[in-house]
Amino acid sequence: MDMNGLHTLGNEYLLRQPATGFLCSNDGGDDINRMCKRWALMQSESGNQIICGHQSIVEKEVFEVLLSGTQPIVLVLARGIPLTLDDMIKTALEKNQLLVVSPFRPSITRMTKETALIKNELIILLSQKIVVGYERPGGQLEMLLSKTKKDLMYLASEDE
Repeated sequence: MDMNGLHTLGNEYLLRQPATGFLCSNDGGDDINRMCKRWALMQSESGNQIICGHQSIVEKEVFEVLLSGTQPIVLVLARGIPLTLDDMIKTALEKNQLLVVSPFRPSITRMTKETALIKNELIILLSQKIVVGYERPGGQLEMLLSKTKKDLMYLASEDE
Protein backbone atom coordinates (compact mmCIF):
# COMPACT_ATOMS: atom_id res chain seq x y z
CA MET A 1 0.00 0.00 0.00
CA ASP A 2 1.27 3.47 -0.90
CA MET A 3 1.82 5.72 2.14
CA ASN A 4 1.42 8.94 0.15
CA GLY A 5 -2.39 8.85 0.18
CA LEU A 6 -2.81 8.83 3.96
CA HIS A 7 -4.99 11.35 5.76
CA THR A 8 -3.80 12.02 9.31
CA LEU A 9 -4.85 13.90 12.42
CA GLY A 10 -2.61 14.15 15.46
CA ASN A 11 0.99 13.30 16.31
CA GLU A 12 2.54 12.23 12.98
CA TYR A 13 5.84 11.50 14.74
CA LEU A 14 4.22 8.25 15.92
CA LEU A 15 4.49 6.83 12.39
CA ARG A 16 8.28 6.78 12.84
CA GLN A 17 8.15 4.76 16.07
CA PRO A 18 8.14 0.95 16.34
CA ALA A 19 4.67 -0.34 17.03
CA THR A 20 2.66 -3.49 17.57
CA GLY A 21 -0.47 -3.89 15.46
CA PHE A 22 -3.64 -5.40 16.91
CA LEU A 23 -6.09 -7.29 14.69
CA CYS A 24 -9.10 -9.41 15.60
CA SER A 25 -11.96 -11.06 13.75
CA ASN A 26 -15.19 -9.72 15.20
CA ASP A 27 -16.94 -12.98 16.04
CA GLY A 28 -14.68 -14.47 18.70
CA GLY A 29 -17.14 -14.39 21.59
CA ASP A 30 -17.01 -13.08 25.15
CA ASP A 31 -13.92 -15.04 26.24
CA ILE A 32 -11.92 -13.62 23.32
CA ASN A 33 -13.17 -10.11 24.08
CA ARG A 34 -12.06 -10.41 27.73
CA MET A 35 -8.67 -11.79 26.68
CA CYS A 36 -8.15 -8.91 24.24
CA LYS A 37 -9.11 -6.33 26.87
CA ARG A 38 -6.64 -7.89 29.36
CA TRP A 39 -3.92 -7.73 26.70
CA ALA A 40 -4.78 -4.06 26.01
CA LEU A 41 -4.59 -3.25 29.73
CA MET A 42 -1.10 -4.81 29.90
CA GLN A 43 -0.06 -2.70 26.90
CA SER A 44 -1.48 0.49 28.39
CA GLU A 45 0.53 -0.15 31.56
CA SER A 46 3.74 -1.02 29.68
CA GLY A 47 3.83 2.01 27.40
CA ASN A 48 4.11 -0.01 24.17
CA GLN A 49 2.90 1.82 21.07
CA ILE A 50 -0.10 0.08 19.52
CA ILE A 51 -1.71 0.41 16.10
CA CYS A 52 -5.35 -0.65 16.00
CA GLY A 53 -8.72 -0.07 14.41
CA HIS A 54 -12.01 1.14 15.88
CA GLN A 55 -14.79 -0.62 13.97
CA SER A 56 -15.64 -3.95 15.59
CA ILE A 57 -16.79 -4.30 19.19
CA VAL A 58 -13.43 -5.83 20.17
CA GLU A 59 -11.45 -3.08 18.44
CA LYS A 60 -13.50 -0.38 20.18
CA GLU A 61 -13.05 -2.01 23.58
CA VAL A 62 -9.30 -2.48 23.06
CA PHE A 63 -8.95 1.12 21.88
CA GLU A 64 -10.84 2.46 24.92
CA VAL A 65 -8.61 0.45 27.28
CA LEU A 66 -5.51 1.75 25.50
CA LEU A 67 -6.76 5.34 25.81
CA SER A 68 -6.89 4.89 29.59
CA GLY A 69 -3.08 4.56 29.56
CA THR A 70 -0.40 6.96 28.46
CA GLN A 71 1.21 4.91 25.70
CA PRO A 72 1.13 6.16 22.11
CA ILE A 73 -1.62 4.87 19.84
CA VAL A 74 -2.10 4.96 16.09
CA LEU A 75 -5.77 4.56 15.22
CA VAL A 76 -6.42 3.34 11.66
CA LEU A 77 -9.92 3.92 10.32
CA ALA A 78 -11.86 1.94 7.72
CA ARG A 79 -13.49 5.18 6.56
CA GLY A 80 -12.50 8.82 6.30
CA ILE A 81 -11.52 10.81 9.37
CA PRO A 82 -14.77 12.30 10.72
CA LEU A 83 -15.15 16.03 11.26
CA THR A 84 -16.49 15.52 14.79
CA LEU A 85 -14.60 13.39 17.30
CA ASP A 86 -15.62 12.04 20.68
CA ASP A 87 -14.11 13.59 23.80
CA MET A 88 -11.77 10.67 24.57
CA ILE A 89 -10.16 10.98 21.14
CA LYS A 90 -9.92 14.78 21.43
CA THR A 91 -8.18 14.45 24.80
CA ALA A 92 -5.66 11.90 23.47
CA LEU A 93 -4.96 14.17 20.48
CA GLU A 94 -4.38 17.14 22.81
CA LYS A 95 -1.90 15.05 24.84
CA ASN A 96 -0.03 14.05 21.62
CA GLN A 97 -0.75 10.43 22.54
CA LEU A 98 -2.71 9.66 19.38
CA LEU A 99 -2.45 9.71 15.62
CA VAL A 100 -5.60 9.01 13.60
CA VAL A 101 -4.83 7.63 10.13
CA SER A 102 -7.08 6.88 7.20
CA PRO A 103 -6.35 5.94 3.61
CA PHE A 104 -9.82 7.31 2.72
CA ARG A 105 -11.09 10.83 2.01
CA PRO A 106 -13.46 12.34 4.60
CA SER A 107 -16.38 11.77 2.22
CA ILE A 108 -16.08 7.98 2.82
CA THR A 109 -18.30 7.78 5.89
CA ARG A 110 -19.21 4.09 6.05
CA MET A 111 -17.10 1.03 6.57
CA THR A 112 -17.46 -1.80 4.06
CA LYS A 113 -15.85 -5.20 3.76
CA GLU A 114 -13.40 -3.65 1.27
CA THR A 115 -12.50 -0.65 3.45
CA ALA A 116 -12.03 -2.98 6.46
CA LEU A 117 -9.59 -5.07 4.41
CA ILE A 118 -7.64 -1.95 3.42
CA LYS A 119 -7.60 -0.82 7.08
CA ASN A 120 -6.18 -4.19 8.15
CA GLU A 121 -3.57 -4.09 5.38
CA LEU A 122 -2.49 -0.65 6.58
CA ILE A 123 -2.23 -1.82 10.20
CA ILE A 124 0.05 -4.66 9.04
CA LEU A 125 2.13 -2.30 6.90
CA LEU A 126 2.67 0.18 9.75
CA SER A 127 3.46 -2.45 12.41
CA GLN A 128 6.69 -4.23 13.23
CA LYS A 129 4.79 -7.17 14.73
CA ILE A 130 1.13 -8.17 14.93
CA VAL A 131 -0.96 -9.41 17.84
CA VAL A 132 -4.05 -11.33 16.74
CA GLY A 133 -6.90 -11.50 19.22
CA TYR A 134 -8.82 -14.06 17.20
CA GLU A 135 -8.72 -15.19 13.60
CA ARG A 136 -11.90 -16.76 12.22
CA PRO A 137 -11.00 -19.87 10.20
CA GLY A 138 -11.52 -19.18 6.51
CA GLY A 139 -12.09 -15.48 7.13
CA GLN A 140 -10.67 -12.39 5.51
CA LEU A 141 -8.18 -11.83 8.35
CA GLU A 142 -6.82 -15.37 8.06
CA MET A 143 -6.24 -14.87 4.33
CA LEU A 144 -4.55 -11.52 4.90
CA LEU A 145 -2.26 -12.76 7.68
CA SER A 146 -1.22 -15.81 5.67
CA LYS A 147 0.55 -13.40 3.28
CA THR A 148 2.54 -11.43 5.85
CA LYS A 149 6.10 -12.12 6.88
CA LYS A 150 5.76 -10.11 10.10
CA ASP A 151 5.96 -11.76 13.51
CA LEU A 152 2.50 -12.88 14.62
CA MET A 153 1.37 -13.55 18.19
CA TYR A 154 -2.05 -15.15 18.71
CA LEU A 155 -3.95 -14.45 21.94
CA ALA A 156 -6.45 -17.24 21.21
CA SER A 157 -6.05 -20.44 19.28
CA GLU A 158 -8.69 -22.37 17.36
CA ASP A 159 -8.77 -24.93 20.18
CA GLU A 160 -10.15 -22.45 22.72
